[in-house]
Amino acid sequence: MVQIFGILIALAGLSVLLYTLERLFPSVPGQPWRRRDSNVDMLYWLFTPLVTRTILKIVGVAGVIVVLGVLGRQAGPRIAEGFGPLVWQPLWLLLIEMLLLGDLIGYWTHRWFHRSRQWKFHAVHHSSTRLDWLSTLRVHPVNDVVSKLVPALVLVCLGFPLKALAGYVPLLTFYAILLHANVDWSFGPLRYVIASPQFHRWHHTTEEQGLNKNFAPLFPFVDLAFGTFHMPRGRRPERFGTSGTQVPETFLGQLLFPFRSDSAEGQSSVARPSLDAVVAKCLAGAETRKVRAFIDTLNVPGWPQTAARLRVDRDKEAEKPARESVAADYDQG
Repeated sequence: MVQIFGILIALAGLSVLLYTLERLFPSVPGQPWRRRDSNVDMLYWLFTPLVTRTILKIVGVAGVIVVLGVLGRQAGPRIAEGFGPLVWQPLWLLLIEMLLLGDLIGYWTHRWFHRSRQWKFHAVHHSSTRLDWLSTLRVHPVNDVVSKLVPALVLVCLGFPLKALAGYVPLLTFYAILLHANVDWSFGPLRYVIASPQFHRWHHTTEEQGLNKNFAPLFPFVDLAFGTFHMPRGRRPERFGTSGTQVPETFLGQLLFPFRSDSAEGQSSVARPSLDAVVAKCLAGAETRKVRAFIDTLNVPGWPQTAARLRVDRDKEAEKPARESVAADYDQG
């Protein structure tokens, strides 16, 4: 009961601060603070700290014990101080290394959740069509546990102090709240250094140019390094949600959604448009070299064969006027 009361107090404080920021610096002006699915997000704000975090602690402790056992070390008070050459470094350098490596692992874990079967777990987080700070904790527990556990276990294996890792996960959680806020902040010259609300809101957009972009939790230069950075100057994302994946609107429905085998649309990420959409774009005359290169990166099933067929059809259409002209000249002769 005390924990629930603490959560409600934290929600009240965050509401005052972040709704004020969203009103003063809106990314999408006029977006109402109260949404149809706000009640679902409120349930996540209770469920995640009470249930998901409990699961994470249990699985995390078990994982650390197993990992240390594999490394031939015993879990104990001294292990909290770390081990190996890392512990001889200055604290400031240790923290920088932990943040950089953790962000790199988080980047690839995030990209992994945008693929195939695991996308259904992550689609729950992307299902909010009006993105704001309240939707931050709309995360399926499997997605939440894996995303936090994988970086933590890798860092433990390398010898980073457990007491430093204990502050790493809360840091990401609280910073994520700001990143999801309806705030038009890009951090100016620091846009490539530290993640901003505008940077992460592009990740949630359903607009084609923003799909499969901006995966890094903290450092956008990681996306720059892997070619997934997207943050055009003078533009803001306006459409959010999931494209091609119908996520249930209810809290229980979202928890069960990834386990439903009858949801064919859940096999594709928001960043992987349907073949019909690709064909429509090509038939509309947009099959430029740039668009083809973009489509190739999406690994759309059947695309190479479809593209080849479309080029043949296009060439036939281009030859038709010439054939008709020759026939007309022959008739006149």
